[in-house]
Amino acid sequence: MSLLEKLDGLTTSEYAQFQRICRKLLKMTFIVREKSEEQKRDFYFAVKHQELIRSYFQIIGYDIAAEETSGVVMLVNRASAGEEGAIQSNRRKLRLQESIVLCCLWLLFADRMSSGSLTRAIIIEKAELDFQLEKFGYKNGIEKKAMEDILKLFSDFNLIEVIGKVGESDCKIKLYPSLQFCLSDTEFQKFTELTASKMQERRSKAMSENDAEALTDEEEDDE
Repeated sequence: MSLLEKLDGLTTSEYAQFQRICRKLLKMTFIVREKSEEQKRDFYFAVKHQELIRSYFQIIGYDIAAEETSGVVMLVNRASAGEEGAIQSNRRKLRLQESIVLCCLWLLFADRMSSGSLTRAIIIEKAELDFQLEKFGYKNGIEKKAMEDILKLFSDFNLIEVIGKVGESDCKIKLYPSLQFCLSDTEFQKFTELTASKMQERRSKAMSENDAEALTDEEEDDE
């Protein structure tokens, strides 16, 4: 049966939901059952009609994966990264601080995964993220507005949800099960290596600029 024939078998309301879910996956990558009643309905619809949704996305080089235990449906590349035919366009390229925060969130979730359920969201204190950032050299954290933007970005992809206001002592972050699928162990290792390399470049540049400023000051003193 062709894709069009399968689509013709849907009711008007099912077809509208199919369209909305496909657009949501293209925009957000993840649908998380636990996040809201709407996403719960979308999740079960996507699981029930995953072959139909898969047929649609395969036309443009994507696939979907439905993790029923974790309650996550996600859009993925048909081929693994680096393989012929893998989609490398329409991929979000993270800035250094975004990369570091994602690493920290992933680590915090992975740590909880080892001792808890993989199906429920985990709520952490914002202070726990700050403590994790210190390990990446951000002793004083990340500037408030920058952190707000970074956390909003990950919220838009259904990876987390911010509870409260960033900068306030009672701010919390809800980590969704989708976080476990945004990076594999191998990808995380490569990710942290690349991040460490970028940070070292930044430190070297800062040190060079400081040395240059010191030299200029000495020249002025000699005059």
